[in-house]
Amino acid sequence: MLGPSNSWPQQGKEICDNPPRYYRLLQIGALLRALDLMPAPSPPPPGKTLAQSRAFLGKVGRFFRTDKDPAQMEALLGELDRFFRAEFVNLRTSEEGRLIREKLGPHWTHEDYRDGRAVAPRHLQAITARLLAYRGRVHAVTSFNDGVIEASLIFLVSSSFTQEINGEVTRAIEPLDDLLALIIDPTGRTFSRDQLIAQHGFPEVDLSALDDAWY
Repeated sequence: MLGPSNSWPQQGKEICDNPPRYYRLLQIGALLRALDLMPAPSPPPPGKTLAQSRAFLGKVGRFFRTDKDPAQMEALLGELDRFFRAEFVNLRTSEEGRLIREKLGPHWTHEDYRDGRAVAPRHLQAITARLLAYRGRVHAVTSFNDGVIEASLIFLVSSSFTQEINGEVTRAIEPLDDLLALIIDPTGRTFSRDQLIAQHGFPEVDLSALDDAWY
């Protein structure tokens, strides 16, 4: 979806010109807001609702917002960059920090760190940032076969072989997913799609139709 993080600030207009990327980024922003990981969005212009600022073209699900703002995208990319740098870890309470340290317990190799005496929020931030980066690379591997619509027999052989490995990797990564879920939201909140749309600005679009239109 995105290039290297150091190029994100320059990608605002490019994302606005690509509806699949644009709406996915808006959805990510809504999730970050729901989890209190980024500021609330600015209110819509006076007298203008979200529905009024959106147009529907044709029958292929091509949505585009008439109020697209590259600066908004660049700000959102900045928040996403801060998320991947795990700055939110510094907002965790001492009790939440303790739960995270306990979850990492078997991996503390020095006694001072094992009992938490020398563990500071910046340590947990550095650990989380590295785990997020690792999880991103694992996703790149397990999604290796995604997006294939049609393939030759030769391709299917390699796809079947690698997909079997991907299944094993997905199962093996579950403890990391559980740990990241605890770090990102220690209270384990859940949200319905309707809640995300009504309260956090989650865009109500058909991503599959958008992908088909922009394939």
